[in-house]
Amino acid sequence: MIVLKLIFHVIVPGFINAKVVQVLAVVKDNRHFLSVFTMTMGIATLLVTLLHAIEAGIWAGAYPRARGDC
Repeated sequence: MIVLKLIFHVIVPGFINAKVVQVLAVVKDNRHFLSVFTMTMGIATLLVTLLHAIEAGIWAGAYPRARGDC
């Protein structure tokens, strides 16, 4: 499980980084670069946050549910 999490944590942000670099390379000489940069970084941040939420859900599913009759 830890190895899968580690792979997940390396590959997905790598894809996000590649897409961010690709988008910013296209618009680097655009006069609206700052706006596009801000939006791109915001989307990347939301995607990484979503990645952490998915990871938390996977870890939560890996553990048995607590019983209320302790």
